[in-house]
Order: sequence, then C-alpha cells, then structure tokens
Amino acid sequence: MVESDDLTLSEFTTFWNAAPKFPGKEEVDVDGFEQIWRDISELFEDDDMLLGGGKEAEEEEKEDVDEEEEEEQELTIIFREISKDGYMDLPTLKEWDEVQNLLSENLISEREIDEIWRETGKAPGSENRLDVEGFLSFNLALDDLFYFDDLGEEEEEDMEVEAEGETEINTSTNIDQGIAPPDLPVSVPPNTPTNEVYSILTGNEPTSGLTFDDLEQWTDLKTMVDDGDVEVEELEEIFENLCSDKGLLDEKSFLQFDAAVEDLFEDADGDAPPDLNPLPNTPTSTPVLAPPSKPTSSSQDKQTLLSQLSSLSTTNSDPACLNADAPPPDILPLITSLSISPSNLLTSRPVTEKDLTGKWLLIYSNSGMIKFSRGLTGLATTLPNGKFMELTQTLTHNNYASDCLYLEKIDVGATIVEAEVDGDWNLRSSVSLLTGEACVIVNVEPLNVKHSKTTTRADHWKSVRCMNMLNLDYLDDDLRIMRGNTSLDTVFVWKRIE
Repeated sequence: MVESDDLTLSEFTTFWNAAPKFPGKEEVDVDGFEQIWRDISELFEDDDMLLGGGKEAEEEEKEDVDEEEEEEQELTIIFREISKDGYMDLPTLKEWDEVQNLLSENLISEREIDEIWRETGKAPGSENRLDVEGFLSFNLALDDLFYFDDLGEEEEEDMEVEAEGETEINTSTNIDQGIAPPDLPVSVPPNTPTNEVYSILTGNEPTSGLTFDDLEQWTDLKTMVDDGDVEVEELEEIFENLCSDKGLLDEKSFLQFDAAVEDLFEDADGDAPPDLNPLPNTPTSTPVLAPPSKPTSSSQDKQTLLSQLSSLSTTNSDPACLNADAPPPDILPLITSLSISPSNLLTSRPVTEKDLTGKWLLIYSNSGMIKFSRGLTGLATTLPNGKFMELTQTLTHNNYASDCLYLEKIDVGATIVEAEVDGDWNLRSSVSLLTGEACVIVNVEPLNVKHSKTTTRADHWKSVRCMNMLNLDYLDDDLRIMRGNTSLDTVFVWKRIE
C-alpha cells in the first residue's frame, strides 16, 4: 500500500505508535496488530478498497455470519435431540443420521470419524463425551473433509512438483535424526501361514494391530489391486466391518479379513473364481453376465414411476428431487418391481458397454451425499445463490477407451455455471456385498473437475465418490436405475436424452 501510494509512511507510523506493544519492546501483540489493521481499514472505507469495499462487502459479510449462525442453531437443536443429559458419546454420534448416510455411501470411513473424535475437545471433566461446543467443533472438522480446493492448473502443478521434491527423502539421515522413514512395501514369502503374515506385517509386534495403511504396504494385496483383481473400495469395506473402534485389526480380525478377501474370488460353487477383473477394451464389447431372471411385474410400473418423479420435480421446482425431505413411499417398491420385470434387459440377456452408451439425465436420487452437496460437485453450496439445475452423464465406448463425462449446471442468478467431471468407466460382473447375489457394477473413475477456467484432480473432491461404484439394477432403451453398492436403498434414476 505504501509503494502504491495508497498509504503514506507517516500515516502508518502514526498507527504503529498508537498500537499497544509488548513491555520494553517495539513489537505488537495480536490486539495491537488488529488495532493497526482497523485504523488502516477506516482509511479505505469510503473508497471501497479493502475487504471487497463498502456496503456490498458489509452485506456479504452479514449474510455469511447469518448463515453460520443459522447452521449453529440447527446443529444445537440436533444435539439436544440426540444427546443424553446434555452430553454425547462416540456410539451416539455414529448413530446420527448424517454420519450414517456418509458411512453407508463410503464417503467417509469409520477411521476418519474416530480420528476427528480423538482430536475434538471433550466436555470439561470428561474424556469420552462431547458437550454442544464439542459437537459444533466436530462438525466443523467434518465439513473440512468436504472442502473443495479450487486450484488452478499452474498452482496444482507447482504443488505436485513441490510434493515430488519432498518425497526425495534420505532414509539413513532421517533414521539418524530419529525421524521415521517413509512406509516401504512389505513382502511375504509364498505359502506363509496367515498368522505369521500378521506378525510380519506388524513388524513382529502383534499387539500394535494393523491399520488400513499398513495393509496397503502388503505386496500381495498391492499386486491384486494393481492387476484389477480387487478394488480398494472392496478392501476398505471389509476392513471397516472388522476393525476396532481405534481403526485397527488384531490377529483374529486379520484372519477374518484374509478369509473375506479370498471369498471375493470364490463363485457360488466355491471352485473357479468369477471374472472380477474390469472388462478389457477389446474390439467387441465383452458381455457381462446379468443376475438370474426373476418373476415378471406390471408393465405399468415404469410409467407410474416416471409420472411420480415428474410430478415431484415440477411441484417443488426441484430437478432430480434433491431437496425432497422424503420420496413418496412407493418409489422404492416401484423400482424393485421394475428390476424383476420383463422390460429389464438384465433379466433377459447379458449387457455390454454398448447398451449404456449415450447421454443420460439424472431425474431422481435420494443419495445423502448428493443432497448434502446439492449436486455432484458441491459447487451449488459454495457459489453465492447457487442452485442445482441439472446433471447429465455421457458414456462413450470404442475399441480403445471408455470415457465418462458429467456435466453439471448451477444457476447463480445472473449466469449459469457449468462444471465438468471427466473420467473412465467399465462394467464388471460381481457378487453383491449385501445380498450375495450376482450383480453388474458400473465402475467410474473420475479424473478431473473443470469449472470457471480451473482444473482440479477429482480425488480432491469427495462428493464425486458417491457414483464411483454403483449396481446396475434396471436398464432399457431410455431408463437406467442404479443402486448403491453398499446401500441398496440409495438409488439414482437416469433418463436417456441422446
């Protein structure tokens, strides 16, 4: 400001001399710094040069404060409803609907919940309970997991280069300085008994337990993931069902983990393994075996479903019904009935990538994450006056690649903001983790999120994970219904538009 003549040196000196300082030192404390900043700010109030300037900035700041106060009030009411005697323990917190939705859709893990819990300040005089202030702090930390880091391409490349430089660690020097070296792959000799594998992975300290990060260093498991024989999400699902409250596997639960991974490779007869690999991009689409045929249902179910969803969307001016508190009670039964009807391609023949190619419009979802983010990217929650308009998914397939492109439109009043999420996709035949029945999975791997001339890697955006692995439940020429891989009550209804 001084260099640009917006602030004279004599003005700054006056503010500096007037600010409180440490005794006997020419250094200001926090109060002194704030006073200097306020004095400088007052110089620019009339010129709208600081903090966005004048009345408009004040109004925006007031809106932000009002939103924060409203959110705190809502969370305080929730705390009073679900807490016990004004306090909340970890099991009660995990039973909260918001946490349950995030867990059921694999948008957050038990380990992340436990970690936030450990770092959140507890109620005075308690080591394992939160008061209302602790509950608000927990939610702030939870929100931080879903912070959308909109980095430009150049900033992101700089960060990646910097990160690569940081990984060039001199291991011997670190050990000399008492710093732990980076995790290294752990190789286990062939035919090693499972209990001995556990000892090797724990570094012969069985009481320490194994985290999921420890398992990821196991070379046998890494090879299975790299070869596409198993998905990381499947391993995380098994781990989270078996680990302790501290996010650890002991020897007994590790044996169960190992057995569950082996079960992924057993077919119904327990002999040959099923085709768990992603479909190769061969010149002709490889068919995926559909679930066994089931009894037929009414041909009117589809029309009834579309009519109800259209009415629900139109009545509430709510595309995809993302703001609906609860769907009509017969939506899920209609979808279940459709899945066993003769019009469902999955009940009559194997499906291929070609059956799914085209442009699809999302017309309904009850996904907790989609509702929380008000769309796929969450931009509708971060842009001022942002309102979800529509989400399309374009699937293409040829001899060389299978590409997926999401296009989301957000109305911000004066203009329409478009966000793109690109990536790859494939079909897989598998066995449902919940029902044990054969199922077809549409597997999407998002790569980049693009909006407002910025590009960010999709793994920075947790909200897009909710569509990464979904069961294909119903398919015909112009309607596709997907279910959550770990929550069958979570549905996504798509209508073909091209």
